[in-house]
Amino acid sequence: MENEIMWQLEAHLTHDFNNSFFGSLDMLYQNGFQSKIDGDEVGGQLEIGTLGFALNYQISDNITIRTSYHANVFGDKNLETSAIRLQFVYAWHRATENMKKLMQGH
Repeated sequence: MENEIMWQLEAHLTHDFNNSFFGSLDMLYQNGFQSKIDGDEVGGQLEIGTLGFALNYQISDNITIRTSYHANVFGDKNLETSAIRLQFVYAWHRATENMKKLMQGH
């Protein structure tokens, strides 16, 4: 069994409401992933276009809360790609922590 490469094109239009809160309108287009078994095509090629939005609130340098919604608007109607997502993100990076120390005069 083998699958073609699936490629995607993604675009985001973002707006900062203030230093801690921003939102975006999002578009995603995916195409490809045709499956073959012993050289014979099985099923159809995937094609999906989704639109959505996201809201992000940064609590601190390391903690962000994200919520988003997206749904398919064209393409393969047999695959429902609607989703509501709520994420709690903790991120740490040595460079960020070092920059904080520099800004505090250490």
